Amino acid sequence: MNPELAYAVAEVQSVLLSESTSGGKQKKVGSVLSSKKGKLFVIVASDLVTTLESKWGVKLVVQKSFPGSALEHCRSVCCAAPLTS
Repeated sequence: MNPELAYAVAEVQSVLLSESTSGGKQKKVGSVLSSKKGKLFVIVASDLVTTLESKWGVKLVVQKSFPGSALEHCRSVCCAAPLTS
């Protein structure tokens, strides 16, 4: 975590996409990030919310924003490397 960045707690929501080739049927995307036990939340850099929505095929609903300095002394359960592409 970078104390200089702003972060967001975002709820992950699956997105339904219409498939024009299948007669208007809808396809659920973003299932890799879905949670069957309830709502799934992620902490991401605020500037990356839109990029991650496209990359993951989901809608991220920001619930709260905060400075990275608030995370400086927190332990992380899982921390992914920053996206480079």
